Amino acid sequence: MKIFSRLINLPISLRKLLLIQLDILLLIFSYILTHFLIYPKLGILYLTSNKLLDIFTITLIGILIYYVNGQYKGITRYLGSLDLYLLVLKNIILSVTFFTFASIFKLSYFNLQFLLVF
Repeated sequence: MKIFSRLINLPISLRKLLLIQLDILLLIFSYILTHFLIYPKLGILYLTSNKLLDIFTITLIGILIYYVNGQYKGITRYLGSLDLYLLVLKNIILSVTFFTFASIFKLSYFNLQFLLVF
């Protein structure tokens, strides 16, 4: 509890920065976990430089969508049920954006199944 109270008392800009860093780590982890859930036989060696570029792109797009939609503004204060519904909506927008991006650039491994698990 002491750590939680210390985090709450941080300046808003520092809390936003910490949340952005946490989101970056979670987006990377989500991509890698989804990759292994859908393609379990390919292993860690399949994460080539192209996949690392995909991870970077997904993370960048995700953070931009979250930031532009006010994700970090609302989450640094009270989080009510309406905020939770908006968070779900923002994640759906993020998935649709990724799906559109994959369709435009013809990324076959980045299909609907991948996005639903992601």
